[in-house]
Amino acid sequence: MSYRTNNRPLGSPKQLRGVSLIELMLSMAIGLVLLVGVMAVFFNSRTAYHSSESQVHLLDDGRYALHLLGQDLRMAGSIGQNSWLSGVQGRALDSSPNGGPLVPLAGDCEPLWYINMDRKVEASNDANPYGGSCIPASYRLGSDVLVVRYANATAVSDADLQVGMTYAQSTLGRSQLFTAGADPTPTFAPDQNHRLEVHAYYVANFTDAVGDGMPSLHRISLAPGPRLTDQVVVPGVEDFQVQFGISTCQTPPCSGLDQSVNQYVNANAINWADPLAVNNIFAVKVWVLLRSQTEEQSINTDASFNLGGRTLAFVGVDNFRRLLLSSVIQIRNRGN
Repeated sequence: MSYRTNNRPLGSPKQLRGVSLIELMLSMAIGLVLLVGVMAVFFNSRTAYHSSESQVHLLDDGRYALHLLGQDLRMAGSIGQNSWLSGVQGRALDSSPNGGPLVPLAGDCEPLWYINMDRKVEASNDANPYGGSCIPASYRLGSDVLVVRYANATAVSDADLQVGMTYAQSTLGRSQLFTAGADPTPTFAPDQNHRLEVHAYYVANFTDAVGDGMPSLHRISLAPGPRLTDQVVVPGVEDFQVQFGISTCQTPPCSGLDQSVNQYVNANAINWADPLAVNNIFAVKVWVLLRSQTEEQSINTDASFNLGGRTLAFVGVDNFRRLLLSSVIQIRNRGN
């Protein structure tokens, strides 16, 4: 008995020929070209992502710095229910018969600096005005120093006063500074207690540790003790400049139009010892120059920035992206 099968005869050696070496190499070359293209797209996308991320971080940091500065400056001179600084008992220039100013503070920038409420704002132009007494030697030369004083808007009950913290107790007609647990507490009625806020902004040559090479915006603040503390506000700030919007009408009475900003001047153009000169400040313009916290390769860092009349030019490649932001803040509390 015979059986038929569907098996076909094997082909000839020519029909069984595989891929040649040339074909294999050509395929590998094409694949390598495609792989290089894919990798180039990947690295370009990765570089673009990091570049965009760096720009976003710079913008976020700059906006936060301006927000904090604006928040302080808009409150400058507020003293609770009473904004007439010349009537605040316990301040540095207080000559009232019921005690005069509060006690000096150890480590203060200047004698009674922390309660010098007659200067709701003050500043120095391109220099540290305190000679290292409260702002450390790490201060970045050529940057401005800005000081703001006011009472926090949130009222604190007598039961919630923090020992060692300085407060302003106020009514609609008068106010007095006191340190909880140290000075006699005023007994105004009805009264409100408001924590005293004193901040000095400056640029330091480091962020987390001396010598780390990352400049940053710092803030000296009044803390419980009372004492002064130094904290980092925003890393990567290379320069900080301020100018003050004043009215050139110096002989009252002035019209409402005259009592508005018609000139911006640097800090050294204002007599800070004169309360009337301080009260003639209607607005503050601030500039913050930031740089990226990490280097970016192959970017053009040649740039020139103008910060209130001060020009900073960066020539050559240092691989740091930079951003300049500015803002104008109106002074709301003008009582004197």
